[in-house]
Amino acid sequence: MKHLIKFMASITVLLILTGCMDTATRLWDGGPYISKKEREAFSQCLDEVRAQDSVMAKMNKTEAERLELLRRTTPCMQRKGY
Repeated sequence: MKHLIKFMASITVLLILTGCMDTATRLWDGGPYISKKEREAFSQCLDEVRAQDSVMAKMNKTEAERLELLRRTTPCMQRKGY
């Protein structure tokens, strides 16, 4: 009986972990990644936003400024299909 409970528990754990396998594989292989085209599009969008606003062009940003920069790049990325 004890072995049956251990067996059932291990099967349950394995079934739960199979749902996380894609995420675990990505982390194991080097973390989340974006394609080269998406990286280029993001870089172009950053350049657009920085050209529009001099505050966004400075290198040392606060967390709020970084979030604002990402918020401003979102419409550009959507226009480019990402």
